[in-house]
Amino acid sequence: MHQMKKPPFKLTAVIIPILNVFLLVYGLLSPFLDLSDNLKIPLNNSWQLYSIVGGLLAAVSIAYLLILTKKRQINGTWCFSLLVSIVALLAAVYLWGANPKDYQKEYRFRDCEYVDALTDQLDGWDYIDSDTTPTGEILYLDDWSTKKPEKGNAESCEQWRCRIRQTMQSSQQPTGDWTVDPNISPISNIGEWVDDSSALSGQNIESAIQYRYREVWTKTERIHDTWGWTTETPMEVKARYGSSVEIDWQARETQWFYYQFYCHGCGRSQKDYDTCTKCRTIDKIEYYELWNTTSYDELSDRYGWVELDRSGDIYFANVEPGSAWYHEPKKEYKYTIIGDIPILEYGEWTDWSFNDPGDPGVNMEIERRTVFRTSEIIYTYYRWDGWSEWGTSEITQSSDKEVEHRILYRPYTEETKTVYHFSRWGDWSEWSLQEPEKKEGREIDSRWVKIPEEQNHQVEE
Repeated sequence: MHQMKKPPFKLTAVIIPILNVFLLVYGLLSPFLDLSDNLKIPLNNSWQLYSIVGGLLAAVSIAYLLILTKKRQINGTWCFSLLVSIVALLAAVYLWGANPKDYQKEYRFRDCEYVDALTDQLDGWDYIDSDTTPTGEILYLDDWSTKKPEKGNAESCEQWRCRIRQTMQSSQQPTGDWTVDPNISPISNIGEWVDDSSALSGQNIESAIQYRYREVWTKTERIHDTWGWTTETPMEVKARYGSSVEIDWQARETQWFYYQFYCHGCGRSQKDYDTCTKCRTIDKIEYYELWNTTSYDELSDRYGWVELDRSGDIYFANVEPGSAWYHEPKKEYKYTIIGDIPILEYGEWTDWSFNDPGDPGVNMEIERRTVFRTSEIIYTYYRWDGWSEWGTSEITQSSDKEVEHRILYRPYTEETKTVYHFSRWGDWSEWSLQEPEKKEGREIDSRWVKIPEEQNHQVEE
């Protein structure tokens, strides 16, 4: 007798009912798992779909188990599978009769916040990434130097400085750091001859004697002179004219010296040049002298002073020899001179010369004088001024200007800025029936909730 094959008991009687139960449970929970949104199926249709599939699977499982009872293959596994299949069938019936209007979908959302910072750590924020960008600012790493850096960037700067060559001419070595210029020949400076050495400056002064002469001749001349009063004595007059003339003279009595300081403001006379004791002025005081035949002895003595009254004016004299206002008494003479006297006549002077004429004879007059002049060798001296400050303007070198040039370097780097980007989720919004707008950086959450009975009754009414 042909033996019949055993059906795949575990597959049909056990596994399918268990999967069916899971399918129905999942369908029942689908509003809360948001499966309907993922499948784009309305809520009521999804429940009906789950109830149909689950009911068919439960019916197939029960039918299959019933077939097995006819073949007397009943055991514990069969009983468990039958129980599960019945539960699945009841669940399918419940889903088919469930009312999806008792549920509503609510939404909430939260936005992602972003922030930038200059630090790589920020409490409460999640690090995303970072960007390093130049700031446009230059950071100098060192001061200016004449040494060029071997590596890296360096800013360069050309600078010039100069010093000026001073010159002066002198016959003496000047004080300081002056040096004789070997390129300029000395100058022999000989001045003009002058007869006054005080007018010359310098130390090299030479002197010499100059001569000039003129002719002199004598002739006689008849004279008849009359002289007025003079203090020259007859002996002195004879010595002047010689014995070839006749001199007639007469003398008059001795005269004494008097003076006064006369004030033209008030007419008062006083002995000293001082403010007038009467009108108290000094700008009208004037000095006067007077020779008079009245001797000092004839006048009264007032503490060494005598005074002479003439026409209302008072003249004074100091009788003490050696005082400021004392003059010796004098005797005056009057002369008449008759006779032949020799008269010298002179020719023109020759020019001054350094040639000594020797003994010119009796008919020649000679004059000598000492003359002076400067005689010196003038050298040209030079020295350099101090260096000027360094500057960026180019300077051209010349014979009187020495120039130095240099290049300075200053290493630098461009400053950069690292910006760190962070993000964090904001707080969830309150649940709402209105679906929020979808946009980048926003997370949306949804859920199915059962409508409260009070609200449900209000909707039905």
